[in-house]
Amino acid sequence: MDLGVAADCLGNVFKVLQRKMPGASEAERVKRLFEQVREFYDRTETDCRLDDLKPSMIQVKTSVPRKLRGKCGEIRALVPFAAEAAGRLLSDDDVFEATVRQVAIELAACYENLSEATFDSARLAASCKRFCSLYVSLASWSEDPLWRVKPKLHLMQELCEYTDNRPSQCWNYRDEDFGGTVAKLSRKRGGHNKPHVTGVMVLTKLALRQPLPRIV
Repeated sequence: MDLGVAADCLGNVFKVLQRKMPGASEAERVKRLFEQVREFYDRTETDCRLDDLKPSMIQVKTSVPRKLRGKCGEIRALVPFAAEAAGRLLSDDDVFEATVRQVAIELAACYENLSEATFDSARLAASCKRFCSLYVSLASWSEDPLWRVKPKLHLMQELCEYTDNRPSQCWNYRDEDFGGTVAKLSRKRGGHNKPHVTGVMVLTKLALRQPLPRIV
C-alpha cells in the first residue's frame, strides 16, 4: 500500500500541487512545495521525513507514470499532508482539481482507519470504494493520462472492502514504526550526533519511560 497505491497517488497529487506553487521552473515550484511539507512536518512533529523533494522524485520521465519516491514510513506520513494541501490549494470550480482533491481526502480517510482506536470497517470500505472510483475516473481523464490503474488497486479493495479486520494487523512494515520510535528517542537539540551518543540517548530515554520496579 505505502509503496504501491499511496506512492502512485501522491506522485500524481504532488504533480498537480506543484503547479500551484510560485516559480519560473518546475524545480523551483517543487522546492516551494517542499517548504510546505517541512512546515507540516514541524507542525505535526512527524518523525519519518523526506530529506528533500525534487521533480525526479515525483516523476522520473514525462512518459512514465508518476510515483512519489520514498520509504514506506515517509510515504505514509505524507498522506494527510496531501489531503490538507489539496483541500487548501485545489479549486471546486475545476472538475479535475476537485476530483484530485477528493482522491487525496479519501486516501487519507482510508489511512485513518489503521488505528485500533479509530477503525471502522464500514467507513473504511466506503472510503476505499470512493477512492478507487475517483482514481479510475482520473485514469480515464483524456487531458491527463498518467493516472494509471495498477493491479495493486484491486488488492487494496480486497484488503479494505471485504474484511472486518484492520489491515494494519497484517502489514509487512511494523519494523518501520519501531524505526520511527527509535528516531524520536534519539532526536537531539544539539551537540554531537555519533553512534555512541545516539545509542546512549536511546537507551536512557527508553529506561526513563519505563516504570520503576517494585521491590517486595
